[in-house]
Amino acid sequence: MSMNNNSKPFLICLHEQMQYLGVLGHALSGRSCAWHEFRANTPTCLQDSALVETWDMSTASGPTRCCNALQLQNYAALIVLGGDYYAEGGNGRNVPHARFDLVLEFEKCWLGQAVDRQMPVLAICLGSQMLAIARPAHGGHVYRDTNLQVPWHGEIGWKGVSLVDSDPLLMHLKGDPIFFQIHRDTLVPPSDAIELAQSTEFGHCDAFRIGNNAYGFQFHPEVDTGIAHEWLARKRRPDEVAARKQIAQFADKAVNNARPLFDAWVDLALRSSSA
Repeated sequence: MSMNNNSKPFLICLHEQMQYLGVLGHALSGRSCAWHEFRANTPTCLQDSALVETWDMSTASGPTRCCNALQLQNYAALIVLGGDYYAEGGNGRNVPHARFDLVLEFEKCWLGQAVDRQMPVLAICLGSQMLAIARPAHGGHVYRDTNLQVPWHGEIGWKGVSLVDSDPLLMHLKGDPIFFQIHRDTLVPPSDAIELAQSTEFGHCDAFRIGNNAYGFQFHPEVDTGIAHEWLARKRRPDEVAARKQIAQFADKAVNNARPLFDAWVDLALRSSSA
């Protein structure tokens, strides 16, 4: 989607066929931001995208050799959203196309470049896990948390987020923040990151920042009532009645906290790109 604006567009990486920006979309639209979408779930996304130069699809060195062709300077910021996949690859048959793991390697390469350039980054769920491991020299780790193995899909539902360090974005969160969570894997942030928040229930990292501009959120601040109901319909949870009551109880509170959070990040990105 693109909207009239004199500033650079934002680049958004999407991984699911039906993926919505929710509260984040409102923050971008509210500031008349333009954005380009890179749809990783599309089999021809690398060939079709102007972000990557023509390259031999048979080579295993594609991301290492070609990811520098991404013209990051043409974008105000990089946004990488979530998806039901493993950040380190090896997703097997649970992928939308045969080269999906390779596409994730490109995205991790782009994330690493963006951090090195001090470019604003917003990485959510799967995106935050890829951000954590995007620069191997700085550590970072993604693992399957055995504490999250509830019968249907790991940590899922409206969960508390506990702030553990001060931050100019997270300072906008009021009360005891609750956001939607849906993940089986969790992360250890890289050595040069500041851990900003933890899961109230499980204690793992829920938010971190690298430098001043790159943010990783394990939780889903973009989720509003509509997205929550759509995801619930897809996941077919056995406690569907209780889950719908949770949406009615927590969604509006989460949205009210997410709005100033996203507004502050978009303002940060626009200031950075115009500097």
